[in-house]
Amino acid sequence: IREREKIQFSEIVVDDYKTAAFIKQIANPSNFYALAAKYSKIPISDTLNIPYIFTDNLDPLLKQAVSTTAVSATTSPVKTNLGYHIILLLDKLPKGGICNEDEVHEEIFTLISAKKHKVYMDSMLSVLRLKNDVYFDFKLIPGNISDSLQQNN
Repeated sequence: IREREKIQFSEIVVDDYKTAAFIKQIANPSNFYALAAKYSKIPISDTLNIPYIFTDNLDPLLKQAVSTTAVSATTSPVKTNLGYHIILLLDKLPKGGICNEDEVHEEIFTLISAKKHKVYMDSMLSVLRLKNDVYFDFKLIPGNISDSLQQNN
């Protein structure tokens, strides 16, 4: 079961609202990539392998815009610190839906990688602890217990 909503999208980002409004008027799924190549300051590198991302990872204004957009439709221009975005929503995978095979594979890979990383880090820290003698001089640490004892005396 999918725990968070994921979307797949492409975007055109321009500096001014006038250009963004013009693109919104003429954009559709069949000409979106041609318009992106011509106008967008953020190029779309691979139109065949566009990843899904969690909507929680989007700028809040972009998240709000795509939440009300249908698949295969474009958003109105959305202003962020990068410029004006026009988003073509390619697919939406809702929270609570059944995960597809790729999502399950990615989740398993992530879990295994995280476990291996933890084992490696624990091992590395253990070796470092054995190689180094660590001594804390509590008198040098502000707000420690010895400070409060000295103030009470």
